[in-house]
Amino acid sequence: MEVEQKIEPAVKSSSSRAAISIKASALMDIATALTTGGDFNQALEVAQKIESANTMASTLSMIASTLAKAGEVKQALELAQKIDPSVKSSSSRSAISIKASALMDIPTALTTRGDFNQALDVAQT
Repeated sequence: MEVEQKIEPAVKSSSSRAAISIKASALMDIATALTTGGDFNQALEVAQKIESANTMASTLSMIASTLAKAGEVKQALELAQKIDPSVKSSSSRSAISIKASALMDIPTALTTRGDFNQALDVAQT
């Protein structure tokens, strides 16, 4: 009985983390689909419901990159700046690298669109 009492909280905690991870993954998939469809505001609303800080950072990065590709540079920059680089992660990709990636994707998207001067301005900020 004593062993069961010690194990039960760990099992509940593990189950809770697994549920949060599954929910975060599902919300990220929904936000991705909304972003692909051009519904950036709805995608942001969904992303803000993600409880996993690292998954939220990845989702915000993806939305920011897509916004930049769509020419919404100001909104993309504002969103990329909201990514918290101090988030601790157990995955191979830290929030600071996710934020850096989002900020690098914006000038790249502008260059692809032929907006070289704006890409240079953004890269120098």
